[in-house]
Amino acid sequence: MRCVLIALVWAIASPLVVAQQTAPTSNGPSTVVIPQDLQVELRLTEGLSTVTDRKGYEVHLAVASDVVADGIVVARAGTPVTVKLTHAGSRIEFSEPKLTIGGREVRLSDLTSGQRGELGAEKGAAIGIAIFAAPVIAIGLPIQAVLGVRHAIHDAHKREPKRYVFMEKGETFTYYTRDRTRVKMVRH
Repeated sequence: MRCVLIALVWAIASPLVVAQQTAPTSNGPSTVVIPQDLQVELRLTEGLSTVTDRKGYEVHLAVASDVVADGIVVARAGTPVTVKLTHAGSRIEFSEPKLTIGGREVRLSDLTSGQRGELGAEKGAAIGIAIFAAPVIAIGLPIQAVLGVRHAIHDAHKREPKRYVFMEKGETFTYYTRDRTRVKMVRH
């Protein structure tokens, strides 16, 4: 009976001992949840100009200030971020940046999820209007094309001068995380 009692105590206690020995320490990796719409400030590390920079040019940015999620700094100020120019004419536009946190890419957007939803609703409404307006446009376009030729010929010499856009080194941009993301981070 005594052996059965010792074996029973050992069976109950050994998983607890093992669990205590393998419990994560304060310096071990832990899961951090990066919430959707977490604000991230990015800063240009170089100047840009539509005079010299073209579509596809690689632009270097850096995190402007520490990014904190769940009370943990998940991206330090100065963390590099690279984007590409998607438009470099009368305006400068970048591809959506991706910030690497805990070995995972976290997509950023210049709009919050609510703003993206509103924009999607506006686009949907515009498409609906276009569908209903298509017959009217189909009739009016040939008439406008004939009348517009005269204006195109007479106004050909009135071209507007090309406008150049410049962005200074150090200019900051506000972005937001697109999705809720779990990452593994080491607590210090």
